[in-house]
Amino acid sequence: MIAKLKKDPQAMAVVQLRQKQLAAEAKLLQKEKKKAEKERLKEVQKNKGRLYHGITPEIYEKAFLEGVKLMTVGGMSRNLVEQKLQLKYRGIELTGEAIAKHIREGKGDTPPKRPGPEPYLDAEALSGIAGWVKAMRSLDLLVLKEQVISKMQDVIEGTYLQQRFKGGEVSEHHYRRLMEEHAEELDLLTTKPLEVDRSRWCTAANFEKHYNIVAAKLVELGLAVANKDYDSEDPTSCPIVITRPDRIMSMDETHATMDMTDPNGNLKTVAVAGEGASAEILANKGGGDATIIGGSIADGNSVPGLTIFKSTSFFAGGVDPTTGRALPNWTEPSASSTLLGDDGQPLKMRFTCNKVGGYIWKDEKEDVGVFYMKHCVVPAMPGLSPDNPCVVIMDGYGGHLSLALLDYCREMGIHILLRPPHTSNAIQGEDVKNFSVFKLAFQAEKGKVLNRLVLNGSKHRLGLQHLSECVKAPWEKAFSMKRNTEAWMLTGYYDAEYKGMTRKVYWEYKKKEERARQQFEANNGEGGLNWDELRLGGKKVGAADDEGDGEDGEPVRRNQNNAIHSTDVWDMEGGATGDRCYQLIHKKTTKKREVEAENEKKREENQKKKSEAQEQERQLAEEAAQKLVAAAGGGELSTAVHAPGVAERPGVLTAPEMKAMANVRNLDASTKTAALASLRSFFPAPPPPPPPPPQAAVTRAAAAAAPAPAPAAQRRKPKKKEPQTKEGILAEIARLKLIAEDMDDGPAHAQSTASSSAKKRPAHQRRETAPLSSKGSAQDKKKKKSKAAAAAAKTKAKSTKKQMKSTRAQRPTAAAQSASPGHAEGLTTTKKRSRK
Repeated sequence: MIAKLKKDPQAMAVVQLRQKQLAAEAKLLQKEKKKAEKERLKEVQKNKGRLYHGITPEIYEKAFLEGVKLMTVGGMSRNLVEQKLQLKYRGIELTGEAIAKHIREGKGDTPPKRPGPEPYLDAEALSGIAGWVKAMRSLDLLVLKEQVISKMQDVIEGTYLQQRFKGGEVSEHHYRRLMEEHAEELDLLTTKPLEVDRSRWCTAANFEKHYNIVAAKLVELGLAVANKDYDSEDPTSCPIVITRPDRIMSMDETHATMDMTDPNGNLKTVAVAGEGASAEILANKGGGDATIIGGSIADGNSVPGLTIFKSTSFFAGGVDPTTGRALPNWTEPSASSTLLGDDGQPLKMRFTCNKVGGYIWKDEKEDVGVFYMKHCVVPAMPGLSPDNPCVVIMDGYGGHLSLALLDYCREMGIHILLRPPHTSNAIQGEDVKNFSVFKLAFQAEKGKVLNRLVLNGSKHRLGLQHLSECVKAPWEKAFSMKRNTEAWMLTGYYDAEYKGMTRKVYWEYKKKEERARQQFEANNGEGGLNWDELRLGGKKVGAADDEGDGEDGEPVRRNQNNAIHSTDVWDMEGGATGDRCYQLIHKKTTKKREVEAENEKKREENQKKKSEAQEQERQLAEEAAQKLVAAAGGGELSTAVHAPGVAERPGVLTAPEMKAMANVRNLDASTKTAALASLRSFFPAPPPPPPPPPQAAVTRAAAAAAPAPAPAAQRRKPKKKEPQTKEGILAEIARLKLIAEDMDDGPAHAQSTASSSAKKRPAHQRRETAPLSSKGSAQDKKKKKSKAAAAAAKTKAKSTKKQMKSTRAQRPTAAAQSASPGHAEGLTTTKKRSRK
């Protein structure tokens, strides 16, 4: 049909005319809608206090009754009625369920209860709160949902607006409404966390002060000259012109790990998987860590790096030509510097180790900072001396402030200048450029090496033996001439185009702060707060709350024993190697060494006193034991035991004395054994235990009434033997004394017997036990009697067991047993007797 219409020109003209008419009608309808929307907005402004979501109560009542009619007369569904009303009455919040409920309750054409005005703030109050949020955000301050709700509550508190809110409280619904209405204005994007310390120190004033310190030092050392045409208001103007960029360097350290996963065990870098590929990807976990120190020179060259492993020593695999130290087998291939050595070859990365594998300045062998300066910086600065100095710019890490490092640098002509604390993200070239390039390339290189190991059938694991291989290419890429030059330009220390210091970071932060100030003043929701008071709190820029100037310019801190921090010395005249900072660190270090020496001396004295006391106690115990042994042999035992200082109580020996008696020197075993036997016989014996009560005969009825024995699993386990105490030893001695009284012969015979038996025994058994009885004594007779009694009991138990087996074989059935209680009773009695 369409083909026929196309062939008929008259019909096509009619169709085109109709299309134009429809387009004109649609355009007219759109204009009417816009006009109606404008009128509605005007109505909203007129009846601001009487509106319910932009709809007057009269319109709401009219729409509600119309919906009732459509549902009852027209037979429309609740959803269709709701859609029709929303199209006709823009902005109305009326649900079909509410109309259906009205009909079910039988209200019919009865007008619904008119809703009251919407409990919400007016446009002026909302704009004020939005301005306050923008003012806080301009200062990089934290703005939470709870803070906004609290601010809205402060606005309505005590005013007529509070009566509009349910319970007089602002809810989370009002917060969301505010955010929706001002979404574009407030720029509600995902924010990046900013550390409080970093926000505090990264200010234009701090950067300006730091640049001035560096410029003054470079001019003082003859590495730069002042620019006569300098314009302090021109960002492209340089205050100094640097003449020796080859004598200015920067350095920092970074962490390198062979682990390719994050703390949760996931792959750090997202891998791209093809169609049908597995979700599992090979990744190395663990493998070792190391710290790498890197640096660059203002002219674009790189300083040889230093890798620090966690170890106490290297195993032999080579020798470092510079230091003469043994190297591991896996330090090659090592990364190269852009500088050449005396042999015409590139300067290579150096290696060392310590107990933590990091930049620590307390090392038993050598300060890491001194090692780096000696073997990495000095080779990169030919002819270095106090007359031909260099400047090293670094952060204020504790290892950069050790006394050993400052002594070496002052001797070699190396001047250390510290950056402001917590500003490495903005003004440290290594963090701004070099390390960001290195870490990305290092992660990629680890993946390449791991893939090669897997494809070659080697071990599927990376270790420290692969560290140098994975570091070489990424390190040389990150510290190339191009990236080093970019890093110095971005940090504003030296721009090769202008041949001077541009102070780029200072100008960036000054512009940022000026923009924030303008935004704050334009959106000051606090009402008249001063920018400087809110931004700086009335304090000096970068000043700590607990700092001040004490004697000799030393910072006053809450704890005078605290270590020196970069916040104390970063802005001192002359830098870290200047006289003022050096004296402060020397004083602190000396004081700390004195305290450590004093503590070590006290530990040695306490150890010496303890050793002397132990030796004195041992000697006293040995002397007491010798006296006791001698007294036992000479018949004066009572006098020796009761002598003062020998024992704490008469007749009682202390543990050290008894131990010493067993180890008396210069006394043969037989004499000692006889003395101990005599000593045991001296102590009074405890009273004998009362005889056990006679056991009554057990009848069959009593045995049957007795409870059945507990199963083996429920029986109480025997208690473990407790360690022997002093009282237990005395009781044992008393028991031995009773045995000795029953002996036929006296102590003299026991002594002769002991000596003869000691001679017959081997040497390693002579001190173990003392022969307290002779052959045929009462003790042996008692042993024989106990053995015979045990054998008889064993024989009786066997016979009882056989009798029980025969009884079970002749046992009747269960019915017969129930009918014959006497038999069961006799059987139980037999069991009881046999068990007894």
